[in-house]
Amino acid sequence: MTWSLIVTMVYALSVTIALTFGRGRRWLTHGAVWALVLVAVIGIGAVQGSTGIWY
Repeated sequence: MTWSLIVTMVYALSVTIALTFGRGRRWLTHGAVWALVLVAVIGIGAVQGSTGIWY
């Protein structure tokens, strides 16, 4: 549940950045997307680690 909220918040922040500040600054949009990818990957690892399932 916690990681779902964290990923959702980072997603909302990434979309907000892309639609407002990111129009003139592509690097900011790219950074926001990479931050979203990083948080999602860490979240998946944390959830898998907490259940003891590693593929």
